[in-house]
Amino acid sequence: MRQEPPGVEKSPNKRDQRSSQSRFDNCDPFREKAAQEAAAEVCDRFHDDEKREADSEREDSEKTKDCAQEELHDEENTDAEQYPFPMEKCPRHALMVVGRNLLVNREGPAARGLRDSVGDGILRRPKMNAILPLVPIPVRIDLGEGSFPIASALDLVAVDTAREAAEYLSRMLERGAGIAARCIFLESSALRTGDAAVDKAEAITRVRFVPLESLGTETDSCEGAYRLRIDRGEILIEAGSAAGYFWATQTLRQLLPPEVERVEQERPSRLEGAIPCVLPAMQIEDRPRFRWRGLHFDVSRHFFPVDFVKRLIDVLALYKMNTFHWHLTDDQGWRIEIKRYPELTEVGAWRRERDGSRQGGFYTQQEIRAIVAYAAERQVRIIPEIEMPGHARSAIAAYPWLSCSKQLLDVWNQWGISKELLCPGREETFELIEGVLDEVAELFPGELVHIGGDECPKDRWKVCPDCQARIREEGLADEEELQAYFVRRIQGHLSRLGKKIAGWDEIVEGELAPGATVMSWRGVDGGVAAVRAGHSAVMSPTSHCYFDYRQSTNRGELGPTHFDPPVTTLRKVYSFDPVPEELSDEEARHIIGSQANVWTEDIDTCARAGYMIFPRLCALAEVLWSRSESRSWASFKGRLVSNVKRLDALSVEYCRIIESIE
Repeated sequence: MRQEPPGVEKSPNKRDQRSSQSRFDNCDPFREKAAQEAAAEVCDRFHDDEKREADSEREDSEKTKDCAQEELHDEENTDAEQYPFPMEKCPRHALMVVGRNLLVNREGPAARGLRDSVGDGILRRPKMNAILPLVPIPVRIDLGEGSFPIASALDLVAVDTAREAAEYLSRMLERGAGIAARCIFLESSALRTGDAAVDKAEAITRVRFVPLESLGTETDSCEGAYRLRIDRGEILIEAGSAAGYFWATQTLRQLLPPEVERVEQERPSRLEGAIPCVLPAMQIEDRPRFRWRGLHFDVSRHFFPVDFVKRLIDVLALYKMNTFHWHLTDDQGWRIEIKRYPELTEVGAWRRERDGSRQGGFYTQQEIRAIVAYAAERQVRIIPEIEMPGHARSAIAAYPWLSCSKQLLDVWNQWGISKELLCPGREETFELIEGVLDEVAELFPGELVHIGGDECPKDRWKVCPDCQARIREEGLADEEELQAYFVRRIQGHLSRLGKKIAGWDEIVEGELAPGATVMSWRGVDGGVAAVRAGHSAVMSPTSHCYFDYRQSTNRGELGPTHFDPPVTTLRKVYSFDPVPEELSDEEARHIIGSQANVWTEDIDTCARAGYMIFPRLCALAEVLWSRSESRSWASFKGRLVSNVKRLDALSVEYCRIIESIE
């Protein structure tokens, strides 16, 4: 595909009083000591440098000025010198670290003399890289004084809206760090009460999930907005939705040591397996820029196991991506069990390769339900794609009467665009499609079903008596209008099922009912046409969002072998803006986001898939979450070098030539 570069129940964690008490009473004192030592080390990293600057800046003011000006000159071709966060409310002596840059609070002692000599400059401190390796970058970060270890046992106290986020955090802390984390769910009125004992604690003993009161009009109305505060004795998470609570936990997750990600490893003992977790005092205010932040993943050209799909979804959540577009059917394989039409998987899920080997597989409905539930726990929605009327040869192989020729065909073992389409001239075709969509709608609770609608050569329709009869009966002008008729009929059936239609930008060439979502892949023109017709658009052009394309010009770089697309580097992805300049502010509101598209003709292993997706997905995640004024390539690159250690801990493969990708 895409042949030319031109988608009130009790908590299960709740324990009875006796078992809970015993677990908390047996906390490991050795682990506490290790955590305290780690806390002291982090405190030194945050504050000793600033103290030394304050003591020596009078003597070295000229030297400091020269060094700072030199650094600023080095960065003059980037936007790194622009301070990306409001500083008016930063605590005294706070440090702000963005990538390799140490930003000194305007009111701190180290800043006063420096400001007199170099203005509001930036000092580069390479050793500070790893302090806040957050991707995507939040809207605002205010660092406070001190750092605090997480106690070996703590309570997660939450409103019911935050149940999934609290339970997720509890599992991560227990399995990953050996921290006994107990979930307690209370009414919101009981969560605002302060606790003096907690406030004076030297270690974090409680996490509170409370309703968001206010972050300003724009943030309050934004799905996914949150405030995270780490202070003496507790972590406070405020949000107005389940999504906001969960995204806050993902920020917290990135502040923890990467080793907590190794949840599958068996720890031989609490002493040996526990990981000291120390967090700097800070407050983060954050919200997403776009509501569609996605990854399209093709499992038709090559099948990928359930465990990998789940791992991919988990990493999407880590980077606050909220949409998994699951490409389940195509010419080369049908991957979803349909009980009413069993031959779709008995025949259509398997192909004979040119070397004689058999390739394929499919997901049972039970497996799909498990994956959908797994994603929902992580605030990731799944958009299923069932390709039609083109890219349907695997269905035709199972039921030959679906095509115009009715010939017995094999599942296609070639890449490219097949001329075999579903025949819209016969009612039997629509009967099968509607039966398939009935089961798809039951499996996927989201409102969207993607029908493809792209790359449909009309050769067979032009000579098919049934198709020509349909054109005459419906008063259609030609085969292009016949495809528009096909799409409208499917849209009508999905509407009766309570679903809305999504498709590639070809579907906008016909008349669509309101409520369609169009994915613009052939550049941005399809998206512009869609929003001007009143539809929502997801911008995923080949130029920036096709992650099966090569990501560098290095010799031997992985990429497509059946055609030669342009190179899509990490920096190119980071430069993408989903909103075309030609749109008015009102039209731009209909651009709901973007997604990376991964086609798997030349991606046949999980390791290769990871290599092609990451870290480019990290760049796109920041584009879609963070405000333009908060982003800078130099900052992102510096944070990413530290952040990918988390991918190592998750055993996710990625392209490791970050420094050379421009």
